[in-house]
Amino acid sequence: MDRRPFLYISSKYYVYYALGVSGIIAFVAAFIVPDYRDLVKKNKQIEALNIKIKHQELLFPVYETHLKEINILKKIENQYLGGHGKMSPGQDDADKIPEDITRIALLNNFQIRSVQTDIRASDNSTPSLEINIAVVGVFPEFRNFFIQLNELPYIEFTQYIQIRSAEQAEEFHLKVWASRK
Repeated sequence: MDRRPFLYISSKYYVYYALGVSGIIAFVAAFIVPDYRDLVKKNKQIEALNIKIKHQELLFPVYETHLKEINILKKIENQYLGGHGKMSPGQDDADKIPEDITRIALLNNFQIRSVQTDIRASDNSTPSLEINIAVVGVFPEFRNFFIQLNELPYIEFTQYIQIRSAEQAEEFHLKVWASRK
């Protein structure tokens, strides 16, 4: 009796089977493998986006509270600072402007020659008040004086600075503008 193996393939069909198997392998290699690679890349991108979304979901309440605080600060700034970022001095504070400038000058080892507000601009027609300052001191201390002067909440800007040599120190003339409204 002729015993054939369970999967007996006739020798004349080996070529057909080889062509069929190679066709399947070629199809898998040409279409399925590249699509699988693209699918893996897309899944990684989706995972990264999901992580970013979770981070944004966690940070959104913090963003909302900061946004509310910013809006509150803007309302306060517009209400008390006249909308342009600098606090306008009240009538009592306007009298203290020379005192504040004198205090800053003395803290930085400067002698005050004069602190004058422009009388011509004393009416309320202009939004700013011109202040002329003359101080005497050494140049290295002037930087700190100038920084502290501009940190005053009502000083808007400095129009000019003149420096003149004196005997043992320099004389500084400044024209600054203070907020009125």
